[in-house]
Amino acid sequence: MATTATVRKIKRPWGTGARWHAYILHEDEHGLWLHSPAGSVHPQIAGDPWQVPWHGVQLLPRDRWWAAWWWDQPQERLVAVDICTPPALVDDVWTYEDLELDPVGNEAGFLKLYDVDEFEMAVSHAWMSTEEAEKALDTADGIKAAMTGSEEPFGRAGWWRLDQAIRLGLPPL
Repeated sequence: MATTATVRKIKRPWGTGARWHAYILHEDEHGLWLHSPAGSVHPQIAGDPWQVPWHGVQLLPRDRWWAAWWWDQPQERLVAVDICTPPALVDDVWTYEDLELDPVGNEAGFLKLYDVDEFEMAVSHAWMSTEEAEKALDTADGIKAAMTGSEEPFGRAGWWRLDQAIRLGLPPL
């Protein structure tokens, strides 16, 4: 039986978000690689559960202000990054707090920065500190550059892990 981990993404200011289980694929210099097969259910802390429609691989890096998902969507494979507090293991649950900015790219590079309006609202309501807001902006710029320059893990590493995970044929969680 494959080993699993639990992940919790927290949305400020209310502490809502999502909590899900994922298969542990590998740990390397980039961080912990997890897999949610198509059909897995990600219960929302507030709202209806979300059934993952595509295979996804998530990377939780050590000491970085982001968490990334590589998605095998039929029309276009995408990598979506949550700019967030560094993922940390808290009571056996990998936990991070969303800082709203979401760089998205594909195999060719950076496409768009999403949720700038949500970031601006969070800053204006002081749902994150000035230091966190600055770190979020710097991190988003760094991710955009890494995607554009195909720097790992945004070069081949994430796509390779996604392909590897799909080939495992693991059942949904």
